[in-house]
Amino acid sequence: MGSRGISNKEEVKVGFVEAIKTNFGLLTVACQAAGISFQTYRNWYKADKEFASKVDAAVTDSFERTTDMAENKLFSAISKGEMTGIIFYFKTKVKKGEYIELQEFTGRDGESLFAGASLKQIAKEIAKDE
Repeated sequence: MGSRGISNKEEVKVGFVEAIKTNFGLLTVACQAAGISFQTYRNWYKADKEFASKVDAAVTDSFERTTDMAENKLFSAISKGEMTGIIFYFKTKVKKGEYIELQEFTGRDGESLFAGASLKQIAKEIAKDE
């Protein structure tokens, strides 16, 4: 491969890193945008530490920007009174007070999971299986 091929390869690598940034960190989409196969990307990533570092930085940056964008949309939905956003926020962020989702675990037809068994009996059964 002549110097033109190497230069072109380096240009494609730069384009690939830029494609990561503009495609939300999605590597397969970035490969398509740069006109390379996923295997080519993997080969370059393994062989070129500088390229790998730039890819990692672009993916991290994309993740952070996408997270910020999603959080912005969530807060926008909450401010508009959209219940889905409000419920999601409470389920994932609010852990104190009265607003936590409780989970009950029961057996068939709502009966106790351990009907008629004491914790001591259950512990014996578990120890026996080990």
